[in-house]
Amino acid sequence: MDPTDKTTNDLVEQFGWTKLHVRSVQGDPTSQIMFTVTVNLDEAFGLPELIIFGLNQDTINGMIAGIIKKGEEGFKWDGTPTRFDNILTGYPIELRAMHPEGVPILFDRNISWRKATARPELEGAVQVFWPGKDGKFPFDEGYTDAFHDQPRLDIPRGLRE
Repeated sequence: MDPTDKTTNDLVEQFGWTKLHVRSVQGDPTSQIMFTVTVNLDEAFGLPELIIFGLNQDTINGMIAGIIKKGEEGFKWDGTPTRFDNILTGYPIELRAMHPEGVPILFDRNISWRKATARPELEGAVQVFWPGKDGKFPFDEGYTDAFHDQPRLDIPRGLRE
């Protein structure tokens, strides 16, 4: 097992799951978080693995904790877009299935850890969307934000603007 998979496995063994932040400067824990992926939410809580873009660590942690709480309260992901109004204070969030083309690239560490620990393959992932300054999501009609921090991974690359 390579050192990164071992570190991930140690965290999963201790907490049941973990998250991996991909930062603008690799190895610099103070640099901007580009995106965060989860590892082992499926086994720990029966939830899909998540990816969240463009937010600070505290907000990301709160969103993941809120989604885990929903799972503990009985929420089961059924593959359809799901909106929650009470996870991100003052704003809704929406979970949407990622298009399969991005999963092997963005969840490469998750996939590597699964192989190293003989866990089942990652079958898919969910992107957690949040509204922009205009109050709309990037998939809403009439949105005005550019959403450079939040790409749409729920559609194939060829359909993205």
